[in-house]
Amino acid sequence: MRWAWMLAAFAVTLGPWLAYNATYVHRLTISPAGGIGRATWEASWQGTWPGRVQADLTKLVDAHVDDDDATLDRLVTTFAAANALPPDPMLTYVHQWRDIRRTWTTPTDPRERAVQRIAADDE
Repeated sequence: MRWAWMLAAFAVTLGPWLAYNATYVHRLTISPAGGIGRATWEASWQGTWPGRVQADLTKLVDAHVDDDDATLDRLVTTFAAANALPPDPMLTYVHQWRDIRRTWTTPTDPRERAVQRIAADDE
């Protein structure tokens, strides 16, 4: 009987939110704009490089997010050489990171942002 009460409380608590997402975002989800896609992508790069290389690489691209591809590639290649690591995986990472960041920050309308994040998450 206690389980039934818990499930009823769960349904009453989450029901309106799930209904809202189903109606406006066309998806039955708890978090329409923060699914597992981005977290999975970020986790897929964990352990690729030793130490704080990924954190430093992310800071580098964040500081140059509006630079053109050639400038970014040159900076990343220099960074890779300074860390005695191959540049190709880093170039892939920073270009993907920049594309994902744009998906998460470019739309200013909250609904449009949620829809684009869902599309990116599905990808």
